[in-house]
Amino acid sequence: MRQIDLINSYSGVVAIYEDRRGSRVYLEGSAIQTYADPDGTSLLSYVRLMADTLSPCQDVLVLGCAGGSLATMLHRSGKRVTVVDNNPESFRIARQYFGMGPAIRCVAADFRDYLGAENARFDGIAVDIGGPTVAFEDLFDAPTCEAICQKLDPNGRLTM
Repeated sequence: MRQIDLINSYSGVVAIYEDRRGSRVYLEGSAIQTYADPDGTSLLSYVRLMADTLSPCQDVLVLGCAGGSLATMLHRSGKRVTVVDNNPESFRIARQYFGMGPAIRCVAADFRDYLGAENARFDGIAVDIGGPTVAFEDLFDAPTCEAICQKLDPNGRLTM
């Protein structure tokens, strides 16, 4: 693999690598945040599972972006996608290196603030937030989990 970029971002240093086949890796610290084919299709099994779980949905909220492969895969299958990430640089990286299209709505915000301010409901929600320094018990307390559920249609699907 060869390094093709090194970016100082809100979340820390992000390194982008490319292998011989053209697949790319988004590395934040020691954590692989995205690993995708040249067309933006994820090579990570959990991301593919999330996309499959949300396949019946039409209007999907994705919490967390990184390289945007989940949002890209959902959008290419005909879904309206909104991505929320507190690192605005991730949207530029996703568009420049991982093929995330301009039709995907990107919101730079803490997802908890977004959930409190957004009035829309979604029939699919993907929680794709993580990394070596993420304290899930702090991020996903009871009020946050309730806010996520309030944005989900009664017959909607939630994947984490």
